[in-house]
Amino acid sequence: MFLLLAGLSFAGALLVGYDMSDNKERSLLHTFSFAFIMSLALYVIIDLEFPRLGLINIDAADQVFIELQKSMN
Repeated sequence: MFLLLAGLSFAGALLVGYDMSDNKERSLLHTFSFAFIMSLALYVIIDLEFPRLGLINIDAADQVFIELQKSMN
């Protein structure tokens, strides 16, 4: 999570620095980078909200609870 925040900070600084240059035409780098950063942040938020469906899995913790429930019966 901290690496993601550091990477997003670096990418934001890059985009701001690039945008403040004298070139006033729309840049494809700026457009695609912004879209990528926003979609990555949204994906991470959704993945943290629903941990059983995304890349972040909690199967090991679920298994502990299943075994505990079986031992209580």
